[in-house]
Amino acid sequence: IDAHSVLRHALDGVFAASPAQVVVVAPDGWEGDAETELRAAAGDAVLRAFADAAKATLRQTDVVGRFGGEEFILMTSQQNADALASLLQRLQHCFKQMCLQDSQIGFSVSFSAGTAALNIQHEINDEQAIEEAIRQADEQLYRAKGNGRQQVCMADICVPLLTMA
Repeated sequence: IDAHSVLRHALDGVFAASPAQVVVVAPDGWEGDAETELRAAAGDAVLRAFADAAKATLRQTDVVGRFGGEEFILMTSQQNADALASLLQRLQHCFKQMCLQDSQIGFSVSFSAGTAALNIQHEINDEQAIEEAIRQADEQLYRAKGNGRQQVCMADICVPLLTMA
């Protein structure tokens, strides 16, 4: 299922009457052309660990799905920047722990994220609004990675995704 279908389904259901945040998330340190053998071998396990961490951490009303090769897309009704950063910090902590404990991975993997607001009142241009929110969130993700990774970037701020020890 493509990201647009996931977001459209969410907008028709849980998020029909409320604004949402679109979050694009990608593991850190996996970009580039020269993937090591270790990364390649652990890649699928890392993606499964992220999906499991999301399932364990996110609220029942949040929607998450795979978006592209190593990216995930999340839709949440959390509008407050501090609360959204806290949600992503909990996800980061759980993800790192799952990666460490997985015998196929065995090392800590972090992620970066970018967010954008999506406020649709079922107008004619819903698809354009979804596409624009994804584009903006993706831009913020690249900003987070360019700023040193392991952080979430929003419209005007970047917040480190520090995890508890």
